[in-house]
Amino acid sequence: MAEEVASGDAFQKHVVERQEFAGLGISTKSQFQSFVENIVSNPAMERRQAVDGTVYYLDSSTKTIIIRGQRGEATTFRPDKGGVGWENYIKSQVPKMTEINNGLESIHLEVTHRELRYFISCGLALVQNVPEDSLPTYCGLSKDEIMEVSLRLRGIADQLGVDM
Repeated sequence: MAEEVASGDAFQKHVVERQEFAGLGISTKSQFQSFVENIVSNPAMERRQAVDGTVYYLDSSTKTIIIRGQRGEATTFRPDKGGVGWENYIKSQVPKMTEINNGLESIHLEVTHRELRYFISCGLALVQNVPEDSLPTYCGLSKDEIMEVSLRLRGIADQLGVDM
């Protein structure tokens, strides 16, 4: 991904023309590629994923955002240097994973279509077969929370074309 970003429009627009990365000493494609690679390969870097599969890498120390779209396209920019502002961009454009997950940190994992069907089915089976007042004790979620998670997963399955 770093090579794609450095070789694409992001380098010309954000590094050369707008000089968003000049304060970080970045002026060449090689420097830009290394910078992007360091962010995306850092397991401690904050990542958020939109329902459509778009992934946002958020480097708050440099106020840099890297976006990888669902079709594989990618870009990198610094909203503070582009006039939008880091906080404004994060609040208005980046999915609020921690809010969706009730303040819990997100984890990222890969599952097969079969496993995704399993997670959706298990959530729905819990709601149908476990008394509502026992759900929080049984799995730590209320009926509404189980339904929210199951519906979100179902939305992802629908977008991916997973047969249910």
